[in-house]
Amino acid sequence: MKDSKESRTIFIILTTQCNLRCKYCYEVNKSPQTIDVDEVIINLCDDIDKSKDSFNDFTVVFHGGEPFLEFELMKRIAETLYERYKDISLMCSATTNGTILTDEIRKWLVANKHRFVCTLSLDGGRVTHNKMRCNSYDKIDRQFFKETWPYQPVKMTISPDTLPTMYDNIVELYDEGFEVNPSLACEVLWNIDRDMPILERELAKLITYYVEHPDKQPGKLVDISPIVFSPYNTVPHNRACGAGTNIITFDVKGHKYPCHAFISDFSHTITYNQVVIDGLFHDLNTKNGLELSPKCKGCYAYPACSPCYGLNYTKRHSMSEFDSNMCAIIKIRIAAAAKMYSLMLLSSNPRSYLPLKNKTDTEMANMIAGIIALQKITNNAPV
Repeated sequence: MKDSKESRTIFIILTTQCNLRCKYCYEVNKSPQTIDVDEVIINLCDDIDKSKDSFNDFTVVFHGGEPFLEFELMKRIAETLYERYKDISLMCSATTNGTILTDEIRKWLVANKHRFVCTLSLDGGRVTHNKMRCNSYDKIDRQFFKETWPYQPVKMTISPDTLPTMYDNIVELYDEGFEVNPSLACEVLWNIDRDMPILERELAKLITYYVEHPDKQPGKLVDISPIVFSPYNTVPHNRACGAGTNIITFDVKGHKYPCHAFISDFSHTITYNQVVIDGLFHDLNTKNGLELSPKCKGCYAYPACSPCYGLNYTKRHSMSEFDSNMCAIIKIRIAAAAKMYSLMLLSSNPRSYLPLKNKTDTEMANMIAGIIALQKITNNAPV
């Protein structure tokens, strides 16, 4: 995989409509608006033409709402790009709830699976998924996704309601044949006193599962490399993501944002202010991580932390004002990751584990150094 600095991701908001109303969805403003496809193609091509000398590859992400509600627009844009940019590395992708794929859509996706990747949102087994995602479990052709993109993890979102059964739901998806990339819902009402002990319990069970299944790639929830905490680590943690630099978004009106999380209200043009947006782009292109999040200075978790500047801005009107609940969550995740990697590194055959398979001796030594450094900082041995 190429370094992220060599890649550009362009989000296209195809529509703000969705056929579901998932409980934790942060895109609360729905409207019947869809894009002007001709304008979007012009904007896309202009951006790619201007930036293709600076990036080795491009990914165009069709976003919503539910993007397959506008499949014909998606198809037209994708095929235009495929035809025009045969000389560069360009992929298209979409995240979908999987409930409205027709035979025509399936046929096109299969024909283009080498250059179009779908990520399925699936929150666990039937009971949990239906509870959070509008009784949609049996409307999804799950076998189609497994067969068409067998190595693409499903997007599993964990909320306070589903946290107590997180482990069981992840394993159920693994047992069904999916790869799984679980994440915790953002901007929901996490209760530190109630939820954090449950999170610790569920993560403890999850890391045991990964230790007992070397062939599984741990999801990002616990796949936090201890290398970032090593005193010998030479790669500074500068930015949480590439918003505004490697990542941009065009909304349904053709407005350009640093990423889709900066779009606070899809239904009102008044929310777009060119001067304000230009200022956000300027800050994201000129400031490092601690300048964008000065409150993180001195926090041991900072090297592994990924504040969402877009949600910070849309929810609290400042890229630096983060949800403090996420601080407690990332520290629990770091501790779980350190324990998981400790157990893997101390096993009789560390390289039997998928996340360690291609690590050099130096990298593995730095992982151990990072775990030791964390132990000293937190006074809490990972094993």
